[in-house]
Amino acid sequence: RSLMWLLSLGFGFFFLLLGLMVSESLQKQLSLANSTGSSNLVVMGSGPDDLASLNPLLPPEREQIAYLQARIYAVNGQAIQEKVVSEEANVDEEGSSDFRVREYFVNVRDSHDLYPGEKLVAGREIFGPKLSGDLVRASFEEGFAKRLGLKHGESVQLEIAGIPLRAQIVSLRSVDWFQFRPNFFISLSTEDLEGAPLTYLQMLAVPDAEIGAWQSRLIKAFPQLTTLDLRRTRDQILGTLGRLSLSVQGATAFLLVASVLVLLSIFLARRGELKMEFTLLRCLGVRAPELQLYLVAESLLSATLAWTGAVLCAVPSAWALMVYGLKAQFSGPSVSLLSFTLLLCVSLVLVANILLNRRLLKEPPQTLFQED
Repeated sequence: RSLMWLLSLGFGFFFLLLGLMVSESLQKQLSLANSTGSSNLVVMGSGPDDLASLNPLLPPEREQIAYLQARIYAVNGQAIQEKVVSEEANVDEEGSSDFRVREYFVNVRDSHDLYPGEKLVAGREIFGPKLSGDLVRASFEEGFAKRLGLKHGESVQLEIAGIPLRAQIVSLRSVDWFQFRPNFFISLSTEDLEGAPLTYLQMLAVPDAEIGAWQSRLIKAFPQLTTLDLRRTRDQILGTLGRLSLSVQGATAFLLVASVLVLLSIFLARRGELKMEFTLLRCLGVRAPELQLYLVAESLLSATLAWTGAVLCAVPSAWALMVYGLKAQFSGPSVSLLSFTLLLCVSLVLVANILLNRRLLKEPPQTLFQED
């Protein structure tokens, strides 16, 4: 009976924790996307020769990112059979040749610093010691490397502007894709790519009312440039995330109500068991204060054990729901959420046990026997 009591409590707490963890993780992603930088205008397509005349026209508060296009055509010395890849090809198909021969935008870094939202998970930075021979240093996003079947330390053969290039994966990075900024699957070092045909991307922060004027001014001076108004794109993405977050909060509220109903039915079923036990104990001379102390101790212990089991089950469940169901990153439960739910679960069990069973401590045992 005690085991069933703990399992029932854990089941009710599980739904409560699952909804709160998913809702909190989505709120974190929404806040992160909403607060990532103040850039609202992107200027793409400038080459090295354009920078001298372009930079004086740009505001001082900007971020410049260099990139180029590359194609993976061999892995660890084994050539990949090239196929014609349409834009509609499934780029998520693991291990497919179509996936590997597609062209990618490759970031070329001139700084040791990782971008916001990036984290080194394996290896070292690409500005470490140079590699022997003609190998260049490369950093891959960990999910992208996994889909390609690549590991840290392995090599890939790239083709940049028709020139073959051998790159060794010296590091794997995790990338928070909810960061509203350019993110790259592959990063190379400027130290290994002197004279490469780089293209530059400028992220500008200008007043929203002046975005159109800035676009017209830049296109008039440099017709080859492409400008992108991030304000509209960001508003659309944040609106979608906001609606998704509201939906999850609604589901969380439903789970909360369902959890309370489940817990209430558990307490009512438990009350019938305690009624017989407490009546017999009082007939044997056990006083009401001692039974009340027992009730408090049982409530604290059972609530803590049930909450612990619910957390151990809710964390992987919330992770799977976020990653595979919502295609979003799971940030994990915060300390404040865990502390709040522990306090809530313990208080709920304690108050419910005392309120529902207070009559068992006051009524004479003879009265309780007659009721049965």
